[in-house]
Amino acid sequence: MVVLFGRRRVGKTFLIHHFLSQLPIEVRRIYLAASRRPYAAEVASFAEACDSEGLTLDTPSSWTDALDQIVDLAVDQTVVDALDEVPYFMETSRSFAAELQRSWDRARHLGRPVRLLVVLTGSALSTMRELNRAREPSTLDRIARSGWTRSPFTRRPATWKSTVRTP
Repeated sequence: MVVLFGRRRVGKTFLIHHFLSQLPIEVRRIYLAASRRPYAAEVASFAEACDSEGLTLDTPSSWTDALDQIVDLAVDQTVVDALDEVPYFMETSRSFAAELQRSWDRARHLGRPVRLLVVLTGSALSTMRELNRAREPSTLDRIARSGWTRSPFTRRPATWKSTVRTP
């Protein structure tokens, strides 16, 4: 799991799109930018994004249901799931982080390899830092990498912080 956060308009979305475009053709790419719509509409948009990549979900009723289906599909194929502006998902669903955590833990404990990379981005720095720190039980407790981006137009280089947490 990768958490990418930084101020607005510094190129996080561009970076994600560029990364997704460089993946081999056999990798399934799911990209969804939060739009502050109601919970059910966001989950439906996620299912549509999956369908556009040839990953058909059985009409998910919740984030847990949708993410669990992605975990199951990632056993047979490589899947990259990029969720942009995660704080907006968390606004419309207070349980979003817990649902993501539950599915991520399930993926780690299936007993068989799961080829899934989840990329989370956001500009609400306090929310993303809390998500990254994972101090609350409702937030993720294991983050593979996290990054801070700066504008490509400034003279300062991007600063990356890598945090590896083990169970």
